[in-house]
Amino acid sequence: MSNTLELTVLHRDGGTWSEDEVGRIINKIGGPVYGSKKHPGYVVIKGFRQKGTVIDAIGRGRTAFNLRWVRDLGRLPFNPLG
Repeated sequence: MSNTLELTVLHRDGGTWSEDEVGRIINKIGGPVYGSKKHPGYVVIKGFRQKGTVIDAIGRGRTAFNLRWVRDLGRLPFNPLG
């Protein structure tokens, strides 16, 4: 088992993630999933996920977002772990 931090960062530039979309991510991909009211354009999922997996979870018509993988909390606009 790895102790390496692996996060998938979803970002909508100038957009937000709806509660419905976050719920779909939690239900279909699993969690934990993190967000921030100060940064509503970001959703962070623990573990590395593919963009296609996220699109399958939230629905094909909701593809306007960027995805990147990070291992360093310093590269995020907020600390999802507290």
